[in-house]
Amino acid sequence: MREILRILCPIDRSEPSRLALDYAARLAAGLGSQLTVLEVLDLATPVLPTGAGGPKLEPGFRQSLTDALDALVAPVRESGVEIETRLAEGHVVSEIIRAAAELPADLVVAGTHGRSGFERFLLGSTAEKLLRKAICPTLTVPPGARPAASPPFRRVLCATDFSEASQDALAHAVRFARDAQGEVLVVHALEWPLGSVPEGDDAVSRLHRSLEEEARSQLAEAIRAADAGEVRCEPIVRTGRPRQVVAELAASRDVDLICVGATGRGAVPATVLGSTTSHIVQSAECPVLTVPPRRQRGG
Repeated sequence: MREILRILCPIDRSEPSRLALDYAARLAAGLGSQLTVLEVLDLATPVLPTGAGGPKLEPGFRQSLTDALDALVAPVRESGVEIETRLAEGHVVSEIIRAAAELPADLVVAGTHGRSGFERFLLGSTAEKLLRKAICPTLTVPPGARPAASPPFRRVLCATDFSEASQDALAHAVRFARDAQGEVLVVHALEWPLGSVPEGDDAVSRLHRSLEEEARSQLAEAIRAADAGEVRCEPIVRTGRPRQVVAELAASRDVDLICVGATGRGAVPATVLGSTTSHIVQSAECPVLTVPPRRQRGG
């Protein structure tokens, strides 16, 4: 797995993006990463000075925005983090993807919504579009997330369906937990289509127990493949819909981070986020790391 050498944090100066910047800065400090802070001005929205040739920033106005951005990140720079700022003009998601490719970024850290006034993470929002097109792992930070600690992620929940993307998510979960001397809850949700969970000794009950045993075996293998070493990994198999299982465990175990793969085991196009992953990100009260398929990352 690639080291996290470059972190990209797109901001819009809203409170959620400032919270995301705090997480990005603490991760950069702990991992020794370079941090790039990007602000994108979408000139299709008629709120900025324009010229006869179409939307265009006046030089003086651009400089004032650049100075304000530098002032915003000054505390991060003073903490010793290697940081640069960029001001771009254009479509927000396209410019974020462009910057991520140019760096190239190993991690993008973004708030789930900003100044647009959307309800959190509406379908089609900037954050969801970014996740669908991401070329590297993306950490989304919801408005209600607790302030970032140092290191920020001591208890990590990784939801796995044993796909390649979720195995890569587990590798990231182990990395973050190792840096914090923390632990990883490795969770598989067993979807049971035959009504309530059976508890007898009939054929249906035996089938359910055999599926649980198989899932535990696969969890054990996934943990071995993640090279967890000294990191404590707790395998958990629960019956239920994946997004509900993840939400209940995240709340009851007070996790700091949820890690998921962007797609499951089916033949899902690389541009499709996946309904389970989307629901997890929408409802999470803590940051979520979403890892895209290797083919989307060029791996």
